[in-house]
Amino acid sequence: MSESGRYRVLHICPNYPFTKLYHNLISRLEDIADNTVYVSQTEVPVTKDYPVIFTGRNFGRIDRLLYFRKQKCLEKDIEARGLIEGFDIIHAHTLFSAGNVACQLHKKYGIPYIVAVRNVDVNYFFHYMVHLRKKGLEVMEQAEAVIFISPAHKRKVLDQYVPRKMRETMGKKCCVIPNGIDDFYLKNIPQQTKRIVGKKLRLIYVGEVNANKNVTTTLKACEMLKSMGYHISFKVVGKISDSKLSYITDIPFVEYHQHCDKEELIKYYNESDIFVMPSINETFGLVYIEALSQGLPVVYSRGQGIDGYFVEGKVGYHVRSNHPEDIVSAVKQIISHYEEMTYQAIEESRCFLWRGIASQYEKIYYQIFSKQELKIMDFQHCIRSVMDNSSDTIISFDAEGH
Repeated sequence: MSESGRYRVLHICPNYPFTKLYHNLISRLEDIADNTVYVSQTEVPVTKDYPVIFTGRNFGRIDRLLYFRKQKCLEKDIEARGLIEGFDIIHAHTLFSAGNVACQLHKKYGIPYIVAVRNVDVNYFFHYMVHLRKKGLEVMEQAEAVIFISPAHKRKVLDQYVPRKMRETMGKKCCVIPNGIDDFYLKNIPQQTKRIVGKKLRLIYVGEVNANKNVTTTLKACEMLKSMGYHISFKVVGKISDSKLSYITDIPFVEYHQHCDKEELIKYYNESDIFVMPSINETFGLVYIEALSQGLPVVYSRGQGIDGYFVEGKVGYHVRSNHPEDIVSAVKQIISHYEEMTYQAIEESRCFLWRGIASQYEKIYYQIFSKQELKIMDFQHCIRSVMDNSSDTIISFDAEGH
């Protein structure tokens, strides 16, 4: 710890330049930590409220295949730059790409680390890279804490990939901490109660348009709803990255917008009734929470993203990704309880402030640095809507706020 009493944290974060969520989290940790971010990419422009260090080279597809060679390169680069000196904690933001480096540095220098498990770890590395599963389990086992962004991913990893004899021990260090949403959305919560009038139904999707986000299944559900007499409009907001899906702009009931700022997006949410995103794979899905903050109930994927954060039917329903009939059923159930659900959507979205989420990491840092045993408490104490019998956990703290 520095002389000023602040934690010195090295963040190993390969995807730092590509999404704002890492900056949103780390910048809020600045109140209690001196943060340095290490990125395994060539340098690109990023916000630098703290030191951000790039490897100076890109790693391609062949490097992913030669996993251990790439990992050794990163380990040596960190050592050559002197980045292991003076840090109290290493925070690895992915399990396989960053966590293994943290694990090796821990073995050499004794620096404790925590590691996050994300969609790419669960649905790519654990699923396809069978030869690396043992390495992933080692990284989890050596970590002080293992952070899952999604309750569904925690269940999947513990049930499918962690050997039964290790589950109890491993489960004690695993916790679920969500991503947060931009304060802008929570400062612009709608004041008027939303209602659905007659059979006019306005759906919306926000995000990149590609095969994984599964807009085609939503379109099939729209056609089924139309055949039942509903007057459907479907806003799609986001870049079409898969040219095979460019045809959606020609569909009469689709209103397509390629890009917009946050102010415009708020307007689109307010013009809509239900948010639908049946992704194939999803780490978390910040857009679900953004939509909730604007009073929109959500249709989300079973076993992915936000599934498990909320009591089923409180703010929306989960569906099987490639089953349009599930989406139709979910939409009809939402309609029948719409005013209650739109109120609950706004209330539950308030739990996802970044400052509250950053405080959970602060508690983990504190307990690691003070060599306390990690305490855990029911996940529902942080996210109010989780069921009473939920087994998901967050790190707790003592009565003095530590």
